[in-house]
Amino acid sequence: MSESDEVGAATEARFLAALTERTERTPDWFVGIKKAAPIWDVRAVDFFLYFQPLKGKKIVKVPVQIKTSDFGAEMFQKKQSPIRKANILLFVVRGEALDNEVRHMTYLALDKLRRKGASFEKFLAEQIQQKLSPPAQKQLDEQILNKKKRKRARH
Repeated sequence: MSESDEVGAATEARFLAALTERTERTPDWFVGIKKAAPIWDVRAVDFFLYFQPLKGKKIVKVPVQIKTSDFGAEMFQKKQSPIRKANILLFVVRGEALDNEVRHMTYLALDKLRRKGASFEKFLAEQIQQKLSPPAQKQLDEQILNKKKRKRARH
């Protein structure tokens, strides 16, 4: 794993930990966070955030990408299709960011989506149906193989 990959993985772990922790400032409508499976990771999704909508009962599932710098975010935006840019929530989490700050920026962004009545169901259904490019398929195959190896090593 490269140094850049290690920094990214550590930042993702921090984001997950910050949003998993419930505090007195956690909104009632925030349901939780889940690490994206490899099938989503190769589609530029690191996590899913969940919230209760203002109207209706169906929990909203929001795809999220985490970057550690503005440069990384800019490169991500350049590589993604317009549909992905419009439907994947992008956060820049710098090394010095406190967990409270991470939670605050996340809740603000989710609240905006909530007030707009945003839904990502159609986008997610379309994305999962799309055939992966050969490099993305190779990356997915490697992730699945590595996951199986780690699982075997634990037993």
